[in-house]
Amino acid sequence: AASDENSAEAQPAWLLSGLAGAGAILAGSLWLALRRRRTTQHHHRRPGFMTAPPPPATLAVEKTLRHEGQPIADLLGFVDETLRRFAAAVTMQGQPLPSLVGVEVARSSLTLHLAAETALTAPWKPGASQTRWSITTSDDTDEIGPLAPDGPAPWPHLATIGADDTGHWWLLNLEHLGTATITGNPEFADDLARYLASELATNPWSRDLELDLVGVFGELTGLDPARVHFHPEAVGIDNTLAAAVDTIDRLNLTMATDAPTARATQVGDDLWASHVLITKAQPQGNLDRLVELIQTMPGRTAAAAVIIGAGRTDGRSIELAAGSDGRVRIPDLGLDLIANGITIEEARGSVALLQAADNLDGAPVP
Repeated sequence: AASDENSAEAQPAWLLSGLAGAGAILAGSLWLALRRRRTTQHHHRRPGFMTAPPPPATLAVEKTLRHEGQPIADLLGFVDETLRRFAAAVTMQGQPLPSLVGVEVARSSLTLHLAAETALTAPWKPGASQTRWSITTSDDTDEIGPLAPDGPAPWPHLATIGADDTGHWWLLNLEHLGTATITGNPEFADDLARYLASELATNPWSRDLELDLVGVFGELTGLDPARVHFHPEAVGIDNTLAAAVDTIDRLNLTMATDAPTARATQVGDDLWASHVLITKAQPQGNLDRLVELIQTMPGRTAAAAVIIGAGRTDGRSIELAAGSDGRVRIPDLGLDLIANGITIEEARGSVALLQAADNLDGAPVP
């Protein structure tokens, strides 16, 4: 339809493909981040000055975020709030959080995909089995559980892999997967990994997550310099490894069940740090040691590793096969999705737009 000028569904010429359709969740996250920064800009505006305008080159990015992201913003709030309420309801009963594989999101509903059968109460509705539970935007969220909006999100590692043929977005819990390898077409694999990093840097439920990019995607640090760290050398892997070891030690010390439950119930005095490492497949530094630790301590490291270009070396890593046809296939989960992905140019445009919104100096009124 995009190539048919006479089609009513033809997309505007400025629309960036990576932030539309299957990638609309990222567009919504970027729109929310931009709106927060613009609010801060306006708060600091001095009399006689206006907020500094973004560079003209970012106009297409902002138009895309307004067109695709703004309508999704409320849906992201619904997803974030629902997961927080669900986790609060479970932990109030003294139960550990169920293992969350992923979340399937439609325009008006959300479906939890759990690793094991779990009995939930109304307003949750069961699917084909008790591993699938759905709720709609019209349901009363107060019935799910209490809301602590300022507390840590229970599953900060959720990121959108793609959309199915019905238009539902699939967010996978990278913490549950542990280690994921992105195989297939190198260009599409890079675009998918870059997308995952961008979403983890901007979505509302990953606000406390640290992202270590080792040898890849240095252009993304401007999305959130406090949380996104680029390491040109393999020594950057040690950051994620040290955090994983520290989490295991804290769990042992506090006798907490697992990292997600400890995070949701805020066990102890300090924040429970969460980490995602993204890097290339070639052997380097302590990557093998980190992978082994994550795989042998499931649910106890609060860390995940995404390795680009790796072949499957064991039966415990989840393979994301990025095809040249624009789809990503995940055999272990039975998923065949329209793949997400953003190019380096789209990423740089998004970063430039957000960085411009950090300018608090203002500009003279013309």
